[in-house]
Amino acid sequence: MIATVKKNRCYLPPSLLEENPLLLLLPQTLSMPMASRDSIWPAPRTIHDEDRQRIMELGLLCNVPMALTAAIRLDVFQIIASAGCDAMLSAAEIVARIPGCQSPALGGIVLNRILRVLASRGIFREDVERDDPAPAAIRRYGLTNLCRFLLKDDRGASLAPWISLNHDEILMRPWQFLADAVLSGGQTSPFSLAHGGEHFFQLASRSDRLDRLFTSAMCDHSMIFLPAILDEYRGFASAGTIVDVGGGVGVALRDILAAHPSIQHAINFDLPHVIARAPELAGVKHVAGDMFDEIPQGDTFLIKLVLHDWSDDDCLKILGNCHKSLASHGKLVIVDAVLPSGVEYDLGSRHVLAMDLLMLSCCPGGKERSLQDLEALAKAAGFTPPRVVLTVDYLSVIELHKQEKKSHHPKRQTCTPA
Repeated sequence: MIATVKKNRCYLPPSLLEENPLLLLLPQTLSMPMASRDSIWPAPRTIHDEDRQRIMELGLLCNVPMALTAAIRLDVFQIIASAGCDAMLSAAEIVARIPGCQSPALGGIVLNRILRVLASRGIFREDVERDDPAPAAIRRYGLTNLCRFLLKDDRGASLAPWISLNHDEILMRPWQFLADAVLSGGQTSPFSLAHGGEHFFQLASRSDRLDRLFTSAMCDHSMIFLPAILDEYRGFASAGTIVDVGGGVGVALRDILAAHPSIQHAINFDLPHVIARAPELAGVKHVAGDMFDEIPQGDTFLIKLVLHDWSDDDCLKILGNCHKSLASHGKLVIVDAVLPSGVEYDLGSRHVLAMDLLMLSCCPGGKERSLQDLEALAKAAGFTPPRVVLTVDYLSVIELHKQEKKSHHPKRQTCTPA
């Protein structure tokens, strides 16, 4: 026989007590109401090992960006924003505003699980309608300050396309081959292994979807970061003819011209399939070509988020072509991440390290470079040592100036007549 529960009380049968007399020593709480026993019995112990928990968390860290990508795709941020600046919506209320959901009831349950993960990372605010922790409790979600960079600003730009690009299946597949890059001694690229030996830009030139996603991500990234740069940096003010090398569809030059209307000529230079989609922009001339062959002439060049896509040899070709086309004593402005040379783990440094690993994954030979790395490239291409003049978040503005290559012809000896 076993103990029984009647009317919220626990009873032990006499026969059980006869067979186990030690049970008589148990506290009288066995015959007390269960609620009373819960208040008397000690709370369960909780044991934490912080290091063990951190490793477990790191092992599942991919769920955060994937949950974020799903929320972007479902337009969750805009749905909440449309309900008001301080709106708090349940997952069911959000799903009701998402077109194409086959089962809103079940879809709301799934979305709630996604939003709880993002709320735990401070991306959403989360409120529970009552203190009841049961699954029936209604949870509501609102926007935080982080969300303003995932909502379109007054120019229609956000960082959402950049996040979507980084977690597109084309860029996610190469991560499976990081170890292979080590085992091959760096002779094989994760992206090449994942995509049949191709470079990212080769694939993008043939995939309209990928190329449009990349263009959208880079345009919005520029529209968010460049105004912050132009608020402080005045290095374009003296430009007569500025050339944006690998400038996409020209949005960077549009902002530079707005900040410095005295610039006489602005040339946006990129590959033909990119220029074919570039819109007409006041004051901007679109020129199609290949920076590995020849670059249009100018007195100020801009290279933004380009060099980190390429190997040192490729960068020397690009910088060498810049040197050929740049006016005497002209200026080259590089906007890119600078790899920390010391042991630095602040937010900006961690982002640069993450970007360096992204370049390893998706761009054969690509990498972020330290200031010393850039100095070596600049010297080899005929430029002055690089000078960092401004850093916005993780992006540095770096100036180089053209040095005229010295002639190696020996000076002619002149003879003085006796």
